[in-house]
Amino acid sequence: MFRPGVLALAVMAAFAQADDTAPVYIPVSDAPPPGFEAVAQTLLLNDIYLNGRRIATTTLGESTDRLPEALPDAVLKALVSHRDSNGEIYRDTSYVVTRNAQDNRIDVYQRQEGPDMIQLGGSGALRTSLNGIHQQFGDSTRTTMVMNNRYSRGDNGATVSIQQLDSDTRVLSAYYTHDNDDTRYLAGLIPQTDVAAGSSNNIVAGVGVDFNRGSTTERKPLNILLTAPANVVLTYAGQLLESVTLQEGSHSIDTSTFPAGNYPVTATIHYLDGRTETRTLSSGQQRISSAQNWSVLGAIAGVQGDTSWGPQLPDEYTPFVGLSLSGYNTDSFTSTAQLSYDDDRFTFSPSMRYDAGRFYASFQGRFTTDDYWQFAQRFNVDHGNAQTYLDYFALGADEFKTRTVTLTHQHQVSSGNLYGSVYYNSSLRHRTNYQLMYSTAFNIGSLDNLMLTTSVNFGDEVVWGLRLTYGEKFDSLNMRYRLSSYLDNQRNDAQQHTLDHSYRYASGLVQSKLHGMLTSYDNNSYFAQSNINDSRYGQYGAQISMIEGVDNPYVTTSVRTSALIDRTGVTFTGTKPVSTGLIIDLSDAPSGDYKLTVNRQRHRLAGGRRHIIPLPPDADYRVALSSSNSKGVAVLGGTQHIHLRQGDVFRPDWQISPVTYVVGRVTVDGKPVSNTLVKTGVAEAYTDERGFIAVEALVGEGVIRAGDVTCTLLSVNNLLTIGEHTCKFTNHVSQAQ
Repeated sequence: MFRPGVLALAVMAAFAQADDTAPVYIPVSDAPPPGFEAVAQTLLLNDIYLNGRRIATTTLGESTDRLPEALPDAVLKALVSHRDSNGEIYRDTSYVVTRNAQDNRIDVYQRQEGPDMIQLGGSGALRTSLNGIHQQFGDSTRTTMVMNNRYSRGDNGATVSIQQLDSDTRVLSAYYTHDNDDTRYLAGLIPQTDVAAGSSNNIVAGVGVDFNRGSTTERKPLNILLTAPANVVLTYAGQLLESVTLQEGSHSIDTSTFPAGNYPVTATIHYLDGRTETRTLSSGQQRISSAQNWSVLGAIAGVQGDTSWGPQLPDEYTPFVGLSLSGYNTDSFTSTAQLSYDDDRFTFSPSMRYDAGRFYASFQGRFTTDDYWQFAQRFNVDHGNAQTYLDYFALGADEFKTRTVTLTHQHQVSSGNLYGSVYYNSSLRHRTNYQLMYSTAFNIGSLDNLMLTTSVNFGDEVVWGLRLTYGEKFDSLNMRYRLSSYLDNQRNDAQQHTLDHSYRYASGLVQSKLHGMLTSYDNNSYFAQSNINDSRYGQYGAQISMIEGVDNPYVTTSVRTSALIDRTGVTFTGTKPVSTGLIIDLSDAPSGDYKLTVNRQRHRLAGGRRHIIPLPPDADYRVALSSSNSKGVAVLGGTQHIHLRQGDVFRPDWQISPVTYVVGRVTVDGKPVSNTLVKTGVAEAYTDERGFIAVEALVGEGVIRAGDVTCTLLSVNNLLTIGEHTCKFTNHVSQAQ
């Protein structure tokens, strides 16, 4: 009787693959021929890897006598029962098992728990900051200082903010908080940042509750384990979602920017050693929120004074009640509304947002019973290599009404970017403005950091301009230099020179910047700044700027300090203990989503919480925070560059400030400032011929610059004097929703 050997079986298999039509005969018997069992076992040998390390080579027969003992029984049974399968064959809360039938390789991934944070006892944490600015124009000076203090211990906290304007002292906030899971209770002088804001005085003496501190829309990260360094490409229906290069080991890939919905994601793994592997992962979106549809998110009740709070109490008080409501919400649609009653005036502020990945739409409005109304709409369409935005804003207050429409399109063309916009404002004499701009990078000889930008503006007159930018980096000196030169057809030219220097030490970073702009129209400006970011003691900075004028220069000097004394005993625990990373304290931030960017990785954080971001030590990081969908909120502090050593825990000192709409009239020496560009810390707009303006600004310390006059927006209907000039904002100042 013929007894096939291993070589004979291999030869017959080769013939079968070479010619599918050729008959191949293998003797069949009721009993396996002697020695055939060994052949079958040889063909079913598999290498088993645990978290990328080979732990066994085994058969997948009916018995488990050759399977590794390090794996639990459930995993071993899955290996046997799915011995002929390919792809993912098992998954539970602790293990994920995949099999590559072509390579006879089995990967067992043991999930790594993320780090947890435990706040121990101790004396709590105190964060204090002081921001001061000194303005000088000729012989006139003005000094403004704002001090913020926040003390927290466990679930309790206290906040006190004081503003000093020359000899005038004002209390911006003074309240106590108690946290219970996702609910926060407040009592004291509460600033209106979240709930039904919009009164002429943004401080309520009373009590409040926020039921939705932990509200956020999050997408579960994709967990993936790599056996070697690789480039991971994530796609869905042919659309590129993410491309990232990762090292060997277990990784969680952030998916907060993925399109809404639940769908499979294809992960194509290109190992740097030439191997390619494809996996199918599940990208699921969940809404983590303590609030349900059609529910109350927060409430506030109390009284408001007719003047600011300070050493002298207000003379008169009016009742105030506000509610924040949740409407209908899905993964892609969100709706909220604010209701308030203030001194015989009702205010209704609805907000809706629809995000379907490539299409985004939002609506925000505010309507009162005293004939004040405003609403804003935005539409955004993503074309892959292009973006289109349409913004519409309308406002009416007493005799003032305005409408603005902005259409913007950005498109990648060849090696550059094409930008086009149309701006319409019903309040301006020249209501419509068109702009085209194209920028591209290029090289000239050894100069490989050049950028050329051409622009054309069609408005009252046609203005075209050219801007050439060059940058150079000196690694040995930790310095960067940037030159930007501009010229237009009206013979206006300007050159900007910027020099940055950074110095790292054991627990922090020192950054310095020098900037100068030289113009042909005698309006040169100079700027110097230095900042210290220390992971143990806080942040400190100072800057001085000067703008040359016709008669006297305008000089500002500002100082910014932020100290942190943390005795809460914050520790990291988990299966992978972490001692290096970031602590992002959003405990006092309005509820909503905030986007944290660490180098190229994005994280979505919930307002009202303290977050921990573990990071590998001995590396440089570029971190920035922005407000994703929090209405009427601006994040101050900018991008920070840090270096983390083993054991460093860095606490960025970002400030989150409410945004107001300044709606009123700008006058200088009793005369309206007409057709003048007004700039604030977050926006800019033109006054009309009567001096009326509608523009966003920051509450408390937003700087308003109208032409050659600079004012600091401190409160409602304030009167600010700089030299002989007086800037007066009249009519309404209201909280943006």
